[in-house]
Amino acid sequence: MNQISNPHETIPSKAEYDEKQEYDEKYDDIKDSVGMSEDYEAERPLVEVVRLVVPITDDTTLVAITFRFWVISTFFGIIGAVIQEYRYFRITNGVFSIFFVNLESYALGTAMARILPTKAISIGKFSLSLNPGPFNIKEHVLIGIMVQLLHMRSVSALGSLLLILSTQCVGYGMAGMLRKYLVYPAEMVWWSNLIQVVFYNAIHNTNEFKARRMIRGWSYMKILWVFCIGMFIYGFLPQYFAPLLLTNAFGTQTYGKPLTLHLFFQNGTKFDVKTVLKSDNPLNVDNFASLAACISHVVCFHGALILSNWKRAVSGEGNDIYTRMKRIYPEVPQLWYAAFYIAVAALAIFVCETHIKQLPWWGLLIALAMGWVLTLLICTMMAITGSGPGLNIITELVCGYILPGKPIANMAFKVYGYMTMYQCQILLSDLTLGHYMKIPPRSMFIGQLWGTLIGALFNYLTMILIIDSQRDILNGSKNDPAKLWNNQRIETFRGSGLIFGALGPSRMFTSSGNYGFVYYGFLVGAIISVILWALSKAHPRIYWSNVNFCVIIQGMTAYPNGYTFSILSGLIACLVFRFYMFRYHQGWWQKYALILASALDTGTAFTSVVLFLFVSGGISSKLHFDAPHWWGNNEHETPAPLMAIDRCGSYMNKNWTGGV
Repeated sequence: MNQISNPHETIPSKAEYDEKQEYDEKYDDIKDSVGMSEDYEAERPLVEVVRLVVPITDDTTLVAITFRFWVISTFFGIIGAVIQEYRYFRITNGVFSIFFVNLESYALGTAMARILPTKAISIGKFSLSLNPGPFNIKEHVLIGIMVQLLHMRSVSALGSLLLILSTQCVGYGMAGMLRKYLVYPAEMVWWSNLIQVVFYNAIHNTNEFKARRMIRGWSYMKILWVFCIGMFIYGFLPQYFAPLLLTNAFGTQTYGKPLTLHLFFQNGTKFDVKTVLKSDNPLNVDNFASLAACISHVVCFHGALILSNWKRAVSGEGNDIYTRMKRIYPEVPQLWYAAFYIAVAALAIFVCETHIKQLPWWGLLIALAMGWVLTLLICTMMAITGSGPGLNIITELVCGYILPGKPIANMAFKVYGYMTMYQCQILLSDLTLGHYMKIPPRSMFIGQLWGTLIGALFNYLTMILIIDSQRDILNGSKNDPAKLWNNQRIETFRGSGLIFGALGPSRMFTSSGNYGFVYYGFLVGAIISVILWALSKAHPRIYWSNVNFCVIIQGMTAYPNGYTFSILSGLIACLVFRFYMFRYHQGWWQKYALILASALDTGTAFTSVVLFLFVSGGISSKLHFDAPHWWGNNEHETPAPLMAIDRCGSYMNKNWTGGV
């Protein structure tokens, strides 16, 4: 492209001009067919990236709920739930990537389309064809959407299962009721979905993607496979052969156990919670800035948008072409989601009153109310920017004040306040993917509900199996000779319950203590966003809303966690693709950027799966192999801290005396 005087404008090539003309003609046809008035014409390029990526065509003859959907989604839903729960207790972190699921489900779906007979199964008036035709993009998308989805005191099997089901399903009900505000408006992009939109259209070779002119005449699928295989091979270098290239910034991996999750006294001795807890677990006594910045930023910069979306939802209007296109399909009434939510909330009260007796019913209602208010704000930030804070700290803090000295209550409060928001966020993102791919709303309702139930049930069954078989290793009373099992993720959850529940924020965060300063984070986060909003009013030609303090703080949280190896590569990718390519070579960006992203994600996912299952002992301790020693993984150190599976937990520096 040739650059002209305005740096944000470009002269398109003839091929790009022809494609734009084709898009405009197609848009005009669909605008007329769905009855879009001229009032909406100005909103067509509202989010330009979406316009460039998401097709404006829809084949209404495609069916999403098929026999293949039920078989494949249930199979991968069970596998995904088992793997996710399995890795929760393992040192090696296996990733059950959605791109892995997408490729495998495509292979299985196309095979079923070739093999299965075309006859239908009839049960009364209900009939379902075993093979309704070629494996189509809508059932494929719905399968992917469906799949995405230890404390000293024991809870009964029934109580544990009901707890898992109620937390998952509360988030489901919330997502359904919020979809008109956080899914349908055009501004709610949910950026990660755009990569999947390109992936699905590429693998199914849809007409709009087939017509695009690619380099050397390659198809989207060929580009996907070439870069996917290349990334799969390359991924072994930093993840297996050269771990030195990953998390030893400033020599942190030689300081003993920098990422341990146990609690310590200041002198380095381990803190034994049993010395300060009674038998029933109450206390034995006779990233604040990010959340505040998120709330302040959303209220200041997007408050008017939220009110506008609410008014449009009440009046039944849609503000983009995708919403108008989907009106051909029957909508899911809000009453369905509301009734489901009320029923599950009642179940949650039953669980708390009969099994988690430290959390009273009124405490549960406070947790649910917090989830509602903060989910709207946080998910607005997530939808618009792709980043947002969690509710884990604020829910622990609030419960620590209203129910001090009760760690079980604190953890349950966190589950119903934070985890339901997290589940709601995932479901809202999936609803947006279904929105972009024109999946009928009632098919989405069935698919997401089925995925939620299957995931909760098999998460629970796998958890019970692992705890019963590895209990002594997980609680520390027995060593693990293979060094494959640990409870670090459980310790994170449990440690938070002890800090905020047993000890309580009134003791941990006193003004005279070591951590009293953290409360200033609320003030700093809120004030900075207000200042930026005031500057946007004084100098409207500068895009002050793009200076998002919440996102900046979220990035800073990567450093204490130790997982900093992706920051530089991510920054380079953003500068090259989002800043330079999108501005000055938009046609190239439209064709290649997101297909490359999906290819690299898919290749990385396959590398992680292979390493987890067949190299790092994911299937069996016998399938555990260390990489050859060389300078790329500290071959000269004895013992070599970077070669151990638990690179931050198995090596203790003899000079280390402090705690974490």
